[in-house]
Amino acid sequence: MICPAIAAILAGDPHAVSQTHEIEQICKGGSTVWTEVKTTLLHSDTGALQVLGVSRDISARRQMEAALRRKEENLNRAQAMAQTGNWVLDIATNRLESSPETYRLFGLPQGQPLTAEDFFVCIHPEDREVVAAAWQAALQGARYAIDHRIIVGGEERWVHEGGINAMLRVNHSWRQVW
Repeated sequence: MICPAIAAILAGDPHAVSQTHEIEQICKGGSTVWTEVKTTLLHSDTGALQVLGVSRDISARRQMEAALRRKEENLNRAQAMAQTGNWVLDIATNRLESSPETYRLFGLPQGQPLTAEDFFVCIHPEDREVVAAAWQAALQGARYAIDHRIIVGGEERWVHEGGINAMLRVNHSWRQVW
């Protein structure tokens, strides 16, 4: 039986030439190590298949990723208990990155891409002008702190928004952090 990766390259699949996998391997003493294995199938001048493989230990990275996931889960639980959320505005793309609790508080589908305009649609029509003024003042350096109403599923809710106004440069893009 031919290995599926080799069968794919023999069939001419251009994506089958190189593959990367993360594998948990058992060591001689019974401990485990996570490795990233990259294999590339090559044709030699004679037409024979050759395999070039590189393996590296990624155990520390996997441990850091797991720790980061646990911290994010703890933050999300704490925000849900406190009924508070957070968000970041990427000014260049007009995209809001919001915490799961912010989505819940505003009655928005989790993970839905958001813009500043999407946020303003949620604001009670009678409060939009005052929130827009506070927003503009914050963009000029003023402290952002305001109580206003939002409409969620036809229900009126009061929210307090506030935070620090900081500019971060991330991947060549300015981001507004509240």
